[in-house]
Amino acid sequence: MAGANFLRAGFFGLVAVMVGAIVLAGVRFGLTHPEATYPSPMFFVHVPKTGSTMVNLLVAHGCPGLPYGQWNEPDTFKMTFWLSYYVLGRCHGAFARFEGAHAGVSEQAWRQYAGHMVGMFREVVPRLVSGWLHNFHDCPAIQRRYHGCDTHDNHTCAEVLREPPDKALVQEYAACVRGCAVKMLNGLECRYSTFRPVSSQDVGRAVDHVLYDFAFVGLTAEFDASVKQWNGLFGTGFDQSRLRNTRPGVKPPGNLRNTLTALFEAAVRDKPDPDAAVFRAAQTVFRRQQDRLSKRSSHPHTATVE
Repeated sequence: MAGANFLRAGFFGLVAVMVGAIVLAGVRFGLTHPEATYPSPMFFVHVPKTGSTMVNLLVAHGCPGLPYGQWNEPDTFKMTFWLSYYVLGRCHGAFARFEGAHAGVSEQAWRQYAGHMVGMFREVVPRLVSGWLHNFHDCPAIQRRYHGCDTHDNHTCAEVLREPPDKALVQEYAACVRGCAVKMLNGLECRYSTFRPVSSQDVGRAVDHVLYDFAFVGLTAEFDASVKQWNGLFGTGFDQSRLRNTRPGVKPPGNLRNTLTALFEAAVRDKPDPDAAVFRAAQTVFRRQQDRLSKRSSHPHTATVE
């Protein structure tokens, strides 16, 4: 047994060394972080259920020696990335913060990295539907109530697929995660601040941060256009592989998505979600970005990265 454990440890140690050598080679030959043409260092703000696939885009720009589109897939890719990120200095300073979780942004971070924030935003109702279908995402009180729902694996919770869905439970879930984006932009993490109300001052700060402190804003419903905007603004090339969804959500049976959409629309009509104001701000920034690209295409001699 001891011999087997020793061999196993030796094998994984050898794999780690080989992966590290690959990453180091990338650094040696200029593959992991050439001169930045994007808002370096990037500070990733990951609002839940807005599109984890964006992570691939950021990794491709921050650590271009790594293969594109494999985030959320093989563990070997994750190992390579984390070696690049931690061992080699966050891909040569490409990231101020990069994490797959949903930590809030502190006041200190806003002061230090305003103008370096990047993130995706999504309309309230589609995000609620997606969160429901992903095991009542960010609502531990409901997750603990049903078998298989208190996990991040989005294929284990039978209750989310029940037809027809429980109207009272839909309203409870909407209340549980109400104001998630506002809370994140005020330094809180959604799953640890459930059912907590937000003030008009919280909403105002969140909206101002989106309008004035983000280097790039993408929209989940406009994912393809967001990818093309990013590449157009920061000039590192584009191909169709960058439009691939590497972490697709659950495809509900029958008419369940439409039913949930109608129920959540009713819930937010009854009690509006302040995240709607954040999304409208994101739409404004998205249009600004498109205007910048349009001006560059009409004046190519001025097409420098801002």
